[in-house]
Amino acid sequence: MQQPQPSTVQTEPQVRQVAIAVRDLCKVYPGGVNAVSGISLDIFQGEMLAIMGKSGSGKSTLLNMIGSLDSPQSGGVSYHGTDLRSVRDLAKFRLEQIGFVLQTENRSFPMRALSLLTPGEGWHG
Repeated sequence: MQQPQPSTVQTEPQVRQVAIAVRDLCKVYPGGVNAVSGISLDIFQGEMLAIMGKSGSGKSTLLNMIGSLDSPQSGGVSYHGTDLRSVRDLAKFRLEQIGFVLQTENRSFPMRALSLLTPGEGWHG
């Protein structure tokens, strides 16, 4: 008796789309504090990412630049192909395109995690 063979279905390979591209990002604060130096990374659509490091290693500076809250001295960030340096109204761009979930101690009222990620459920532009 022959064993059943698993069926194979050929599908097109999935193309992962880059949602956020960071290229050679650098930020130096007054006094020569080199917060971020030459960081490049791609964050793909639907990908979850953790940025970890010791205190003072540049995590917040990197996230602030990715979120257009701060500008790099050199390098750039693009969001779905749009270079953030070319965006005229960054406040409007942040409101419509970028979301921020602050750490617990920064929130002044209790919220469920899902409500932080759902537009109109506990946060307003």
